[in-house]
Amino acid sequence: MIPTFQRTRDRELGERLLALCPVLEGPLEAVDSAIGLLMDEGVLERDDYRRALPAPDSLRPLSWGPFSVFEELGRGAAGIVYRASLGGDPCALKILRELPQMSAEGEARFRREVEVLERLDHPGIARLVRAGVEDGVLFHATEFVRGGSLGDFKRRGRGSPARAIFVAQGCAAALQHAHERGVVHRDLKPDNVLLDRGGLPRLVDFGLAKDLWGESLTRSQAFLGTALYAAPEQMVWAKDCNDLADVYGLGGVLHFALTGGPPYPARTIGELYVKVSAGFQPLHALPGVPGSALGEVNDLLERALRPQVSDRLSLSSFRERLETLAELPGLRREKSA
Repeated sequence: MIPTFQRTRDRELGERLLALCPVLEGPLEAVDSAIGLLMDEGVLERDDYRRALPAPDSLRPLSWGPFSVFEELGRGAAGIVYRASLGGDPCALKILRELPQMSAEGEARFRREVEVLERLDHPGIARLVRAGVEDGVLFHATEFVRGGSLGDFKRRGRGSPARAIFVAQGCAAALQHAHERGVVHRDLKPDNVLLDRGGLPRLVDFGLAKDLWGESLTRSQAFLGTALYAAPEQMVWAKDCNDLADVYGLGGVLHFALTGGPPYPARTIGELYVKVSAGFQPLHALPGVPGSALGEVNDLLERALRPQVSDRLSLSSFRERLETLAELPGLRREKSA
């Protein structure tokens, strides 16, 4: 069963997207089911998607079970996330989409996400507050992080190299906590790193997480992740990837935090393969960062983004290198950074 608020808002969103984006063609139902995939592939720009979203109605939220639902925050191939409240406390409500192509694997992944979130308790990971079934629909709710994503932050032209290192340190600490509990995120990207009002990072969206302690849900040759930030092994053998896939993803997130772009910009998977195979291209300059410190940054990025898993540095080494970088000129975080 699809919640009434989702059905109504999906239709309005689809109609607005069809009007805004010439690349999309009806029927409306096909457009709706493809929105998440189109955004992941870069065909549909996230800004166009956000402009098309129905305006939030904070004065008259829609009720669904124990939740008051205000507005849609984002969607993927399997789930939709809403800004909501539970007992007066703000939260991010994620529901499993009911689509014709939804498989048993999609439902299993949704349940697996709840299981791994129940295992995690770290200030750098959005905390699970409730999960269950309402009106026949699977849902879970996590604490709401005010401040937007790292992607939003950099797209607005804000941040400094020192802040980028600080954000990466927070992400690395959260990943260490997850790895120690048998969880590999597998979908690290700027939009999955939220920054609270104090600038502290929180990891979200464990929908593709691998549970090292449980049964694998991934087909042997399935591709999981977001191509521009996914480790090469996720594109060919996602089932067997390990915690070093997150090291690669964290390297990509750090590159974005420093530059505002992915380490290997590409419009197609073929182009991406070529660039990854050619190796990391060093950064030529960072604002206020002297050459010696820039060399250390480039060395860390190159080691984290190596295509061969066995050549990649460990997460603990990544964290140690970040601590060293955080003390170098131009990368030392001041209160105003």
